[in-house]
Amino acid sequence: MPQPHIRPDVVAFFADVNWHGHLDNPQRAYHRDGRPFTLAEQRLLVTITPEEKAAGHQQIRRENEWLDEVDPMRETIDSIAFKTQAGTQWLHLPDKYSDWRDFYNRLRMWAVDGT
Repeated sequence: MPQPHIRPDVVAFFADVNWHGHLDNPQRAYHRDGRPFTLAEQRLLVTITPEEKAAGHQQIRRENEWLDEVDPMRETIDSIAFKTQAGTQWLHLPDKYSDWRDFYNRLRMWAVDGT
């Protein structure tokens, strides 16, 4: 059985589609950053094969898994940046950050291992 041809640029393009519409026109497809598609991009979107669509969904799933891994790190860096900029003590971090001890210990471990 021949392997279907998947165009990588089309898969990346498909993964960039905001399928939830846009406030201006919910029926029209937009890029994830809010830009509307050009006419050529809309024509390309119509030519996507089922295999490319599946690969695009896989790409979106991988990106979401990566974001799930990065979010805790982002919160840690945010808390360290806040503490540094505000000059406050760890104990007085705002409530939007979870337990201050987690951030303090992570920064201390980074200092120990030279990160």
